[in-house]
Parts: sequence; structure tokens; C-alpha cells
Amino acid sequence: MFSPMASPIVQLLQANLRNPRVRFFPHVPPAAMARATSMAGRGLDHHGGEELVGIVDDRMEELKGNVLVLTDRRFFGVSGPKLFSVPWQVVSDVVLKRDFLEASYEIQTVDGVVTVPKTAAMEAVFPFLAGLRGVDPAHRGYGTVALAKARDDDPSGALGALARALWPDASLDAALRYVHAAHRLGWADLETSCDAAARLALFNRTQWLGRATRLGAWVSPLGLSDAAYGLATVLGAPCGQRADGERTSFEFRIMGRFRDAYDDTTSLRAAVAQSIDQLRVGVTPMEYGVLLTFEDGSLSTPQSITIGAPRLFQRIHEALLAFEAHATWLRAVLGWSWPIDALVMQGVPQAQQRMHAAFSGPPT
Repeated sequence: MFSPMASPIVQLLQANLRNPRVRFFPHVPPAAMARATSMAGRGLDHHGGEELVGIVDDRMEELKGNVLVLTDRRFFGVSGPKLFSVPWQVVSDVVLKRDFLEASYEIQTVDGVVTVPKTAAMEAVFPFLAGLRGVDPAHRGYGTVALAKARDDDPSGALGALARALWPDASLDAALRYVHAAHRLGWADLETSCDAAARLALFNRTQWLGRATRLGAWVSPLGLSDAAYGLATVLGAPCGQRADGERTSFEFRIMGRFRDAYDDTTSLRAAVAQSIDQLRVGVTPMEYGVLLTFEDGSLSTPQSITIGAPRLFQRIHEALLAFEAHATWLRAVLGWSWPIDALVMQGVPQAQQRMHAAFSGPPT
């Protein structure tokens, strides 16, 4: 498994956070990361190479609605009613404030003050934040690594993506090696091969580090038509559809679906979640995937379901992930000429034959 070169800020985090509530990567289970990003209403930037350092993994804190995610470039999460994301580079000081009703942390940044309620989760990272004021911002930088970086001996970036993969299984290993072989054999052009390698890498990071966010939306490695089919597989046939520029919105009636998703939310969130019976999902194409928004379709003003029903979003994420694994692998091998329904129903034998032929051919 790939282990990133620790930046100075990562080394400081690992050296100074000795609280038992903090669980460092790679000892963060995918389910815990999925819970954390669902509650926080945002995820890592997989396209930008953001690396996970750890999470404050405390089940009692989660039940209270509190969670923190620590990365190589920021920390984000939810503390009480407060959703926040603060880059390490902008932090200048942190002060604990108390009044008659509650205590809070005032995080002073170059852009202003971020006030976060004092919780056990925030208390766990307070020593690091306090020590951060003594670290020159120039030493708080981070690197960026492409999802699939091309080299002369690896034009598609597939082998590099495999080397960087997190816990690669046999399916991912075979798919990335096929992408490399298919390009070398002339079966796929460079653009198609680069796209396939990047989508496979994106899926791998989504699987282990949670769903990414970009531009205020969640990220999937699927194409537009594949995403629409996958959402219908998870949520049932849409009851409405509308195109607005590049974005396509689908309406789903989810009454009776995912009812167990409300079991471990707070009473307030459960009450909100129980009222969500119509879901509006926006799908917008982007590089190597699509942007997804999940909103309460009964409201006239758009509101993400992660605000009221994070567990519901987590269940949808996990169900969609299973479809993404299948579809992304098939697209990497068979390309984009197949309609998605035929691909899912009939594509596996064809993909296996192509892989066998590629790996039985001339050395690559």
C-alpha cells in the first residue's frame, strides 16, 4: 500500500496529538471515514491529492453530532451545530473562551475568527492548534499528486496509480494493468487510457477515504449516464428529471427506503430525517467523474440532506459505492461504447475475454 511522504504539518500532527480519541491513517476504517464525512457534510479533495492524517474517532462524540477530520492541509468537521473547515496555513492563534452557558474555541485566522463550540473532539486537537502559532506558515505547506500521473514508461499513469493505490485488490490491480497494456497494444488511445486510470484511482480513494467533495458537491468516478443508472439502482426509478445547462436533476421518492439509517442519529436529526420522503439529486459532469448534490426535494430552498440526515447520506454513499466498483471496472476494460444497461447485464464475460487477450499478448 502506498504511504505518502509526510509533510512538516503531518509530522507535527503525528508527533503532538497523543489523545486516544485520535485515530491516525492507515488505522481509519472506511466505515468510520464514511460516517465522519457524512456528518461533516464534506470530504477530502481526491483530485487535488489531499491526504488523510486521521480522525477524532469517538462514538460518543458522534452520537452528540461531533466529528473532526484531519488532513495534510486542513481540519474540518462538525462541533455542536457548527460545520467548519479551516486550513492549517491560515491559523494564527486559538483561544479558549468561557461564558455562563458554554465554552468555545476562537480560532484566529488571516481571514477572521472561526468560533467552534468546545467539545471533547475539539479538545483533542486544541494542543496542536495552540502549538501551531509557533510554526511558520511557510512550513505548513503540502504537495499535490495527480490521480494518475503520466511518465515516459507509463503514458496513461495506470502503473503509477497502482503503485499509489490504497489496499489494492485483485480487481483494481488487474484493471489498471489492463489499461496500461491496452494502450501499449494500441487498443485504446492515450486520452481514453488516462481517463480510465484516473477514474479507477478516484474510485480506490473513494472506497477507502470516503467520498470527495469539490465545488460544494460530492464526487463520483461515474459518467453522467452511468450515474443516472446507478442512482436508480440505489434509489428506485426517478419520478422526475430536469436539465439545467450541464446539470441534470433527478427526483426520487424514498419513503420506506433506508429506514434503518435513522437508528443512530440524534433525536433532532432523526425527526428531520423522517420527514425526507423526496430526494433531489443533481448530477454535473466533471473531469474523471461527476459532481453530485443530494437535497431534500420537499423544500423550495435547496438544503443538503447531510445537514439533517447524515446517516441517510452515508447509506446512499455505501450503496452507490458498490455500483461504482462494478461500473468503473467495466468501463476501464470495455470503454464507453456500451450502453450502461447492457454493460452491467452482459459486460463481465466480454471484459474477462479482453483482459485475457491483453495479458496473453506481447510483453508490455
